Amino acid sequence: MIYLVFSYITVRLILNIPLIWIATVANLNLNRYSKLEQEYGHKEALARSFEKYKTEIKTLNSESDESIYLQAKLLEINLEAFRKNPADGMENVKSDSILEKLIPSLEKTKKTPEES
Repeated sequence: MIYLVFSYITVRLILNIPLIWIATVANLNLNRYSKLEQEYGHKEALARSFEKYKTEIKTLNSESDESIYLQAKLLEINLEAFRKNPADGMENVKSDSILEKLIPSLEKTKKTPEES
């Protein structure tokens, strides 16, 4: 009887552990991709607003010194915003995994490519 219970539990573990691992990896990747999508969406919105501001500045004062100064300042501000790489924050993306909450040492053992 004990042998049957032990074999039943063993079979269940063998079948379920890979599924739990796959679900955890999929959750991590989904969180990363959604974060990247948000970052690039933000950059797209910045590019659209830059174009609209630029045309608005041109229509206000076609070629005055103030217009040229405002265009240069706008370009400087946008270049500063675009300088940030969306992939830089990917190591900070948190997962909703129960395993990482139960085993906090998993996060400590992860190494970034710079550390290797």
